[in-house]
Amino acid sequence: ADMQKEIDQRDAGRDSKEEVGWDGEKYEDVSKADKSFVRFARRVERHPEQVLRYDFGGRPLRMSNVPISTVPICPRCSRKRSFEMQLMPALVSVLEPNPCAEWATLSVFTCPAPCSKGEYIQEYVHVEA
Repeated sequence: ADMQKEIDQRDAGRDSKEEVGWDGEKYEDVSKADKSFVRFARRVERHPEQVLRYDFGGRPLRMSNVPISTVPICPRCSRKRSFEMQLMPALVSVLEPNPCAEWATLSVFTCPAPCSKGEYIQEYVHVEA
């Protein structure tokens, strides 16, 4: 809790007009989409070289407030898939050869049950562009 408070205070300081030196200027209201992007950018800024976020059963770090389309159930056992990992924008810079990527993040959703029985099964990937 203390660490999050410190991070929030540091982030708030970066947005401070006194720090920038623009006395008398007012900030425009930020739309919900922009707020999501600002939150995403601040989080990524902590570790800009990060190419993968792993958080099985957690939630992806969203770049926008556009909802994730319905994640299909597992074709083997019909269970609801869970978020497992997210490929981050920094991955594009380390891919060889460097492709022209049309995505911001890729969120991977997998079946939480051991239903694959040693075989590969297709999982679900949500593309956030």
